[in-house]
Amino acid sequence: MKTSKIILSLLLLIINTGVVFSQLEASNTIGTDIIEQQNLHLFFFKNINGNTIAYMGEEQSAVFNWYQFNIATKDWIATGSDRQISITEEGGYKLEILQDAIPVDTLYGWAFIPEFYSTAIVIDTFLCSGTSFSAENKIKKLVYYDSSLQEQEVDYGFVSEWIDSDEEQYNGNNIEIMGPYYTQYNPGDGAGECEFAVSVAVTDRFGIVQNDTLDYCNPIAVKADMEWAVRKGEVLNEIHDSISSASAPVEILFTGAGKGAVDTWTWSFTLGENEISSSNERNPFYVFTDAGAYMVTYIVKNSECTDINSSLSLTVEESYLGVPNVFTPNGDGINDEFRVAYRSLKKFRMIISSRWGRKVYESTDPAKGWDGTVGGNFAPPGVYFYFIEAEGYKENEKHKRDGSVHLIREKN
Repeated sequence: MKTSKIILSLLLLIINTGVVFSQLEASNTIGTDIIEQQNLHLFFFKNINGNTIAYMGEEQSAVFNWYQFNIATKDWIATGSDRQISITEEGGYKLEILQDAIPVDTLYGWAFIPEFYSTAIVIDTFLCSGTSFSAENKIKKLVYYDSSLQEQEVDYGFVSEWIDSDEEQYNGNNIEIMGPYYTQYNPGDGAGECEFAVSVAVTDRFGIVQNDTLDYCNPIAVKADMEWAVRKGEVLNEIHDSISSASAPVEILFTGAGKGAVDTWTWSFTLGENEISSSNERNPFYVFTDAGAYMVTYIVKNSECTDINSSLSLTVEESYLGVPNVFTPNGDGINDEFRVAYRSLKKFRMIISSRWGRKVYESTDPAKGWDGTVGGNFAPPGVYFYFIEAEGYKENEKHKRDGSVHLIREKN
């Protein structure tokens, strides 16, 4: 008979242990955490007074013993014996449940009033490559003790949303911003201070939002942005493809469009592996003539930082001279002039003569051609003779061409 009672008690223990977990509830909470492995509940309130923690199980014959945690002694002090308990202050509450004088389960509940007082933006690092910011959040620390009496801290679950004065947006408690930079060059005059600002809105898991804005008055970073404009008109018979396969001369106006409090700027022009020229002007003008691959490097500096931009490369092709053997000056817009095809010519001279040796056209501009007229009148169709001399930009780079060209006209 005694053995049967023991077995019955054990069965009751197993059954009740399986159903009582997670059945603590509190009134008027703004959040609840449940740590299942420890039968532990964290309850969060705006105001504790007048609220309760209650056991929501269906056991009718169970005995309930409530205890309150003494933070000083780390002991549990008996405080009630009902299915629920009124809470008057923050802290820990423990419920022991007994069936037939046998403990069947223990539940823990902690009551907190979270306080998120403020947030403040701080500069963690400021380097030439960028500046890192973080939000320092001032909170009331919420500490509880687990079932093993190990101290734990509640996570406020902060979500931080940032925006800077350039309307760039970021997320995370720690962010890094490239630069930031002054919007213009301000060498030595202090102008532009506090042009940059960053703001953060931090929201905790309970819906409390705190904001802060930081004016960043002394950024040190510089950025070597540059712009350029090729001053070269389009010529029908010049073989030129922008700066990737250019015909000399290539005239380019460079603009120092960098950012930051720049004190000095330097331009370096390299042909192959050799620097052939440099400039300390902010907006230099440069003419590329020698054939080869060029690299343009722009360097900006202040007392703290240096930035280098080598994003512009161009190729100037060697000189070339090609001569057609026929043209049809009929006004249809196709092959109406006798023009050479050329590239990278420094000097040019062309003479065209009739079969009797009379000069009918002369030019020193390879972009121009003979339109098939002499003295404003149509030259008769037939064979004409040309003599061309030209020089490229490379030393001893000379071209000579002589031969015949057919002028073809349709009969009226």
